[in-house]
Amino acid sequence: MSAGTATTPNPAILEVFGLSARYGDHAPVVRDIDLEVRHGEVVTILGANGAGKTTVVRAITGLLDEHRGRIVAGGILFRGQAITNATAATRVRMGLAQAMEGRRVFAPLTVEENLHAGAITRRSRAEVREGVHQVMDMFPELQRRRRAKAGYLSGGEQQMLAIGRAMMARPALLVLDEPSLGLAPKLVERVMDVIARIRDEGNTVLLIEQNVAKALDVSDRAYVLEVGSLAVTGASADLRDDARVQAAYLGASAA
Repeated sequence: MSAGTATTPNPAILEVFGLSARYGDHAPVVRDIDLEVRHGEVVTILGANGAGKTTVVRAITGLLDEHRGRIVAGGILFRGQAITNATAATRVRMGLAQAMEGRRVFAPLTVEENLHAGAITRRSRAEVREGVHQVMDMFPELQRRRRAKAGYLSGGEQQMLAIGRAMMARPALLVLDEPSLGLAPKLVERVMDVIARIRDEGNTVLLIEQNVAKALDVSDRAYVLEVGSLAVTGASADLRDDARVQAAYLGASAA
């Protein structure tokens, strides 16, 4: 292939290598985890409750310390820089934003005020207004309730608000932690449609999810955790046909 037709490799925005982490003096709950996320991808981390998904995402986002956890081996690179020991606030400023599990919103604040609270990388009022407009365009439900207190929103609306607030930071990597948890099937479909739109607009997403079938539908690649270790990795399309994944997850989902 000539130099004129060579394609530029898609660099990894996030690299996790040899990651092991534990809480207190207990044995590591995740061991020797290797994963990467490249620009423009949706990558999903799958697994049952207790598999270690939450610990991995806490290590990536810098929230492990808040839960008396620590990394005991390996490291993390974000945009080519080591962030293994960086604070959560530093990671956000670098472009790593998270919509946390449990639809965590500021209940006393309005929808619009919640979005403003997420605009930490926007330096002018015009940039904040632009971000709010983009979120409202993505979530018409929030547009209709922009002056409502977040505590009065439905579970689905709160999840949309949590994602929208994270998007206000203009993240280089958006981490979505269990966005379908506790939602009715119709709302799960809506949230997955939004994730697909976020991807189609050129954003990069790390998705942590228990709904394996839906996550594989919306993602490019997947990592399956079992009891703290990587069990299966590969392209999402391939994992849908993987006998181990079908037996452990997809068969159960269809039952």
